[in-house]
Amino acid sequence: MKTTVTITSPERLLPSELIGVHSASRILQHVCLVIFVFLMAMNASSQKLQEYGTMMTKMRTTKNQSVSKEASHLDSLIFHTQPKIYLNTMERQVYGEKAPVCLQTDAKSLSMLSSADPVFNHVELITIKLNNPADIKFKLDMTNLPGFLHLKYVQLLCTYPFSPEELQGLLTGSTPAVTEFYLISLPN
Repeated sequence: MKTTVTITSPERLLPSELIGVHSASRILQHVCLVIFVFLMAMNASSQKLQEYGTMMTKMRTTKNQSVSKEASHLDSLIFHTQPKIYLNTMERQVYGEKAPVCLQTDAKSLSMLSSADPVFNHVELITIKLNNPADIKFKLDMTNLPGFLHLKYVQLLCTYPFSPEELQGLLTGSTPAVTEFYLISLPN
């Protein structure tokens, strides 16, 4: 009995013939997964900074009760007395008898946020107070906040007239777990 073997040049083989159909489908799955993760990262990093009032209206008018409850919680964090950390010109002050759930900082002290300080562990809301146009010359990398284990919100509190477009891009490395918004509070 004589067996004939035909050798085909590699240029004529389909990719599935080179590595096998099963392997090709696994590679395709991995490529799709990498593309999906990349697109999700791009979407997260380009998350649009929301205006507080508009965001809260959406949260309060939803039929989802947990979102409505979260709106009340956020209001409480912003407008009621809470245990708080103040970072001002690179100095830290902590107020309240319980673990701080809020942190307010000026733009000059943002570098202090990148430490894994245990006092940051329970903070849910970071407020960055912007008092003049010089304060918006920063970038805060949201992925470099190792001490903030319970962070839910980052608020840019603007106390001067500004254009919302000026604030876009100040917060980088956004994640879906943290809501970013701005609030205007002009002094009388």
